[in-house]
Amino acid sequence: MSIITYDDDKALGKPAPSIASAKFLKGDPTDVTDGKVHVLLFMAQYDKGNYPVIAAFSNLADKYTEAVFTGLSIDPKEEVVVKFLTSKEDPTAIPPDFTFGVAWDQGKEVASTYKEAGQEQAITIPTAYITKAGSIVWKERFGQAAPVSKSQFEEQLKRVLAGEELIKNGPAPKTDAPVIEEEVNVEGDFSLF
Repeated sequence: MSIITYDDDKALGKPAPSIASAKFLKGDPTDVTDGKVHVLLFMAQYDKGNYPVIAAFSNLADKYTEAVFTGLSIDPKEEVVVKFLTSKEDPTAIPPDFTFGVAWDQGKEVASTYKEAGQEQAITIPTAYITKAGSIVWKERFGQAAPVSKSQFEEQLKRVLAGEELIKNGPAPKTDAPVIEEEVNVEGDFSLF
């Protein structure tokens, strides 16, 4: 799986699935169907690698107030997300001054619809989408080797908000390597999707 978003990414240009089924725990409920520019960040408390991304997205939300930012937590239990948002004793909790809304994606319903839109086997976290006028216009994955500060995300968001053409990365490189798939049986609510 590549961190780079290529021009032929299957999610780009697809209708943005609604996020109305997610339960908002911080901020006012919103939906990508309202015609505004939305930034959706799929995240989870259990993945500590999300924390620098969440902090970076808070800064972006402060800077680009004309976009609607929403964090979509795929944590298995609502109380985990509530504690993540509010606990003063937990050093991993999101500080209360974070400016974007957070919703709990119960049962990963919203994440599953975005996975299907991009014809992917799973949505890795953290992954962010930019939607405009009800369509997915950009998607980017982040990780330790691909922090937000070294990504194209902010530049692409600026361009979407300005109505400018996005940076092009060309088609995904073709590979002759065989795709190896194996089935893994996981009990309980451990699977991502």
